[in-house]
Amino acid sequence: MITLQSCGQETKTKTKPKEPDYSNVDYSARSNIIKRPKELKGDEKAIFYHPFFLKLTSKQAKALKPLKIKEEFAKLGIKPKERDRFVAAYSFFRIDYWAHKVSCEQWESFKDLDPNNQN
Repeated sequence: MITLQSCGQETKTKTKPKEPDYSNVDYSARSNIIKRPKELKGDEKAIFYHPFFLKLTSKQAKALKPLKIKEEFAKLGIKPKERDRFVAAYSFFRIDYWAHKVSCEQWESFKDLDPNNQN
């Protein structure tokens, strides 16, 4: 006679990690991507300091729909009919500005490792 035994399996529910709080991040500061924000010129400066874009996190900026970007660009006077200007502005937003936001957020998450930090 053969006796079989089995054990119940443990089931664990996977919890998603909590989204980091980026409300304290200063996106107007320098980063490894945009080293001198105050020296930006023209459309790049207008995009960088545009209040709508400035308050976005990197995740929100990446998820922003092209039509919303186009709408905000129009408020800055950047219109698709000026193709070269629009493409340069859109590229700056999608590549440099987004990467700048990521860099600022990473810096914020590592601030507590600063040896001069009093925490």
